[in-house]
Amino acid sequence: MAILDNSFVQSKAESPPPTISNSLSFSKDLSLTAYKILLLEAFDAIEKIFNGISFNDNIKGEGWGNYLLYLNALSNGVDLDTDINETFSGALEAIENLDDNLMNNIITDELQVRSTYDKVQRGTVLLKTDMLGYLNIDVDYLDADGD
Repeated sequence: MAILDNSFVQSKAESPPPTISNSLSFSKDLSLTAYKILLLEAFDAIEKIFNGISFNDNIKGEGWGNYLLYLNALSNGVDLDTDINETFSGALEAIENLDDNLMNNIITDELQVRSTYDKVQRGTVLLKTDMLGYLNIDVDYLDADGD
């Protein structure tokens, strides 16, 4: 999925060249939009890894979801693979519905941002607890580096 589409690039290309007066505004607009672009790209990467989709050519292979199906992993009576993918879909839809300017969205509609965060966190819980439990992976959140 290419999040940075040509319309965004074209609109910025048609903007007047940066000057001392408008360069700060241009970079601020670009960086605020970049947060959402990076959020969508990161979420897309997680979804592709889970579903075994290659990054370059979107070829479907084996992913963590396939292994969970093999293990007959369940979450509340539903296939864990299905539950995770439905959670991803809901979270992605919520992210896409956020304003491009995430900072403005936090100020103007904090409830929408919190709701989106909760949807993303539901996926995090499914991955870090349910999936890792079925895969028999123990996570130790303590480090031993002496700090």
